[in-house]
Amino acid sequence: MIRLRKPIESLLIVSLAIITLLPLLGIIFSMFNTDVKNLVLDAEVYSAIKGSAITMFGTVAFTIPVSLMCAFCVTHTNIKFQTAFSFFCTLPLFLPPISFGFSLLALFGKNGLLYIAFGVRIPLLGEVGVILGMILYTFPIAFLMFRNAMLGIDGTVYESALILGIPLIKTFFNITIPQIRKTIINVVFLVSCMSLTEYGICLVVGGKIKTISLLIYRQAVGALDFSSGIILCAMLIVPILFMLIFEIAIPQVRRKMVYKKLIVVKNRRCDFFAYIVLSLVSVFFGVIILSFVVMSFSENYPFNPSFTWKNLIQAVSTPYIDYYINSIMIALFVSIFGIALAFGVAYFANRDNRMFVRKMLYFISILSYMFPGLIYGIGYMIIYKGSILYNSYIILIMVNIAHFFASPFLLAYNSLNNMSAEYSDIALLYEIPAKEMLLNVYFPYMKNTFLDMFFYYFDNSMITISAVVFLYTSRTMPYSLMLKNFEGSMEYLSKSSAVSLVILLTNVCVFLLTSLLKRVRIYT
Repeated sequence: MIRLRKPIESLLIVSLAIITLLPLLGIIFSMFNTDVKNLVLDAEVYSAIKGSAITMFGTVAFTIPVSLMCAFCVTHTNIKFQTAFSFFCTLPLFLPPISFGFSLLALFGKNGLLYIAFGVRIPLLGEVGVILGMILYTFPIAFLMFRNAMLGIDGTVYESALILGIPLIKTFFNITIPQIRKTIINVVFLVSCMSLTEYGICLVVGGKIKTISLLIYRQAVGALDFSSGIILCAMLIVPILFMLIFEIAIPQVRRKMVYKKLIVVKNRRCDFFAYIVLSLVSVFFGVIILSFVVMSFSENYPFNPSFTWKNLIQAVSTPYIDYYINSIMIALFVSIFGIALAFGVAYFANRDNRMFVRKMLYFISILSYMFPGLIYGIGYMIIYKGSILYNSYIILIMVNIAHFFASPFLLAYNSLNNMSAEYSDIALLYEIPAKEMLLNVYFPYMKNTFLDMFFYYFDNSMITISAVVFLYTSRTMPYSLMLKNFEGSMEYLSKSSAVSLVILLTNVCVFLLTSLLKRVRIYT
């Protein structure tokens, strides 16, 4: 294990640099011909910075506390249907972000379902609609990270608090929060960057509001001005600076060698509160998805809402079924290789003895949250155009691994952070083979985390548009790009909803499969 440690670490660093840093460096070298001064001083840029800030703070202010409460309710109460509640909390993760804008319009818009049925209408176009859409977009991954972190807390401290008669609310703030403080910081950073870099929701419900990510989209796609797009993207680096300050100021919580699973004691008031919180969140997400499904079976929503199977049949007919197979194949390879790379990098970012190496790996790994998928697509186009990889399945797999690398990395990193480092010390002391450590220690402990990583990679590979829009051919085209190809059609909304429904059902099946696998015990 000692002999293989350095070569494996070097291979991981090189692989990570090739898929994440190299494309970004290619874009940086292409921006020297841009008039940076005039672009930065543009009044539209200042308006976009203001809009991005409002969107970010509004999203963080709701997503963080509510997802934290939901994760606590799922892991620290005796409520029934925990799997079902977890499913509804992650339901928005199954759809392309742009679909949330359509769902909000179908539900709360002028011709929305709630307006037709009850006369309820919310002024969506603007900050309200964008923040609601961003909440739908960011909530699932925040919930997953909080839940995994809470499941990794030693149950002994909760038993001690129970014996001492400490109230549950004090237990939450004095035990749970300190134990997962690093995860909270990671999630705040993650949600901030996700809300800053998503532009699809702004396109649908943004109205007059402007954001940096929306300007990047308009420059790169509308004006084909890639250099201006990357300069605007550089403005999104600010959140990473705050993250690094927190990383230095707040030490990691080290875990004990002995770990005891939490045994939850029945508490009626706590269970009742958990039912209320989880039910409200589940109903909200469920209604949003239901309104979206209604559009899929409408002839031409909202002008002709009569029921039809036409849109769904067309979505799974030739040649679209070939694109669907492409997406399934790409998603599987992305998930397999992405998990291997994310776990390896997270291990050395958490366990390496050199602080510089740990910080470097961590910084490179979370870079993908500073750059929209559109930028990665442009970078890959600049670097690999004319090579054997260009217009191949391999480049689509590479760009998806790079684009979505941060979340699986953080899932693995936080899980390893909750695991005692003494296991690695003992393995080195007794020269236990790496294979034995993986099979008997890391796989059993991190099985649920690996399944969450697999699902996250698979799901996002199925729904992404921006990362692959410059890299596909008619042979390698992913299924999600049909949403873009339907643009301009008279039945755009209904046809796009049908395609998204197929993606939704596929991702739900994968989610249910991973949920069943979580119930399978690994014996060593």
